[in-house]
Amino acid sequence: MNSSVRIKVKHARIEMRRVEHKLNEQSSREFNATVNSFIRALKEATPIDTGEARSGWTRRNTLRGALVENDVEHVKQLNEGSSKQAPANFIEKTALRFGRPFGSIVTTK
Repeated sequence: MNSSVRIKVKHARIEMRRVEHKLNEQSSREFNATVNSFIRALKEATPIDTGEARSGWTRRNTLRGALVENDVEHVKQLNEGSSKQAPANFIEKTALRFGRPFGSIVTTK
């Protein structure tokens, strides 16, 4: 006796797209939360005198994710250890707490 069962799932493609969309939304929320936490940690780690360097941290979305920047002129010197308030390479140390960064952590213009 050969008995077989056929199951037909209606609208499977639509359901798969819906599930994929939900997963992408969740990943995006988690990614944004991580980037925002990273920026908060950078601000806390940045030495403060006038507050310019600390408030200089910004985020720019890119095709690869997000780019966190600080265009304040003296942030490079602060990261090299010019302030007694923060150790040298505080940017790299903070970045590494959030995982393995893609590409260079600190670049200068």
